[in-house]
Order: sequence, then structure tokens, then C-alpha cells
Amino acid sequence: MAMETMEQTDWNYADVWEAVADAQPDTTALTQGDHRLTWSEMDHRADGIGRWLLGLGVGHQDKVALYLYNCPEYLEGLFGALKVGLVPVNTNYRYADDELVYLWDNADAVAVVFHGTFT
Repeated sequence: MAMETMEQTDWNYADVWEAVADAQPDTTALTQGDHRLTWSEMDHRADGIGRWLLGLGVGHQDKVALYLYNCPEYLEGLFGALKVGLVPVNTNYRYADDELVYLWDNADAVAVVFHGTFT
């Protein structure tokens, strides 16, 4: 059986989320308990994260670790990183210090988006 060659495209997941935000801006995108965000709000917050990372000097295809709980901010960080062409690196919040150092060093992470309890 012959393998098909996959065509390269210029889209990424952020493009899909942006299309949904444009088509359904006032529809709820995230819910956590009583906290709700619309697609428009999530898109705006992700833009802010992406701009913040670029302002720090993070460049195209750089790796950014996401060290967050399972929360809306995780998805906002993921969306924000993808929107500006960064590579998100998932980080389990249960990792010990030596595991964090190994993961982030091995991934060549240049920045970490983290929850304040991890400072």
C-alpha cells in the first residue's frame, strides 16, 4: 500500500479558533464553575498573551512552556502561543523541580507561562 504525501498548509489551530471567534463572538467558549468567557473574550486575551511573549523577545517557532493547572488560562496561553507562531510545551503541574529542569532544558523553552502559585 502506497503512502500518500501530505500537503503542507499555512494554517494552524489558532486559525481555526480565530474563525470560530469571528463567526460566533458572543458564544461561550470556556466555562469553569461560574467563570465564562466568550470566543471574542478568549481571542482578545490570547492576543494579549501573544503580544506579551513577543514583547519579551520570544521569536517565531520558539518553545514556550505552559506550566498551569487545568484552567481557562491554559487554553488562553496555548491559543496565544499558537497565534504568534510559537511552539507550546505542555508541562504537568505535578512535576518535581528536577523534572521541570529536564523538560524545559530538553525542549529548549525560552519562556514559561505559569500559574502564580508556582513562583
